Amino acid sequence: MAITFPRAMPTDKFETSAFELVRNEAINRAGGRIISHELFDPYWSFKATTIPLYAADRARWRSWALSLKGAANPFLAFDPESVYPLTYGAAVLQLARAVGGAFDGTATVTTTTATTISLSGLPANYEASVGDNVSIQLTTGRRTLHVVQEPVTGSAGGTITLSVEPPVIGTVALVQSAQLVRATCTMRLVNFSAPAAGALASPISFEATEG
Repeated sequence: MAITFPRAMPTDKFETSAFELVRNEAINRAGGRIISHELFDPYWSFKATTIPLYAADRARWRSWALSLKGAANPFLAFDPESVYPLTYGAAVLQLARAVGGAFDGTATVTTTTATTISLSGLPANYEASVGDNVSIQLTTGRRTLHVVQEPVTGSAGGTITLSVEPPVIGTVALVQSAQLVRATCTMRLVNFSAPAAGALASPISFEATEG
């Protein structure tokens, strides 16, 4: 079976991870005021180290990294610290959609602005918390990751409007699924290390950047 990109990231447990938004700003302090100007769009950076893995799992990670050909092929990364919505945890997957059917952690994008994402197809009165992650897809096929900035409760019909950061930039593919569980963004590998350890368990580590 042919490998398609962006491909999923292996889901082993991570010992350490840092999923951070990078901003590049010019700051002027002249005249007793601080004036900030963003030089280019913010982007996500990801650094992670797995728990110690035995040879078979290290080989699986090495194979995955080789398929990416460095930064040539993209993959879908998620923040290991923010897999589930804070209000519900893993129990969110036991809820039902307001319109019927099991909730699988996805919703439908109905509208967006630079600072908001509106969704439908959620459980009734869905509670979004500050710090929840949501992923949406652009018409280019790239997925972008956003963080909820204000607590909000959705409608009885399963709709909600989220205030998010970073801004929504680009044309969003409406009616495509938004992810609220294991929300991903498109990234490219910039560094990978999986040292040989024989029969001993050893971690792998990598760095990636959004793109």
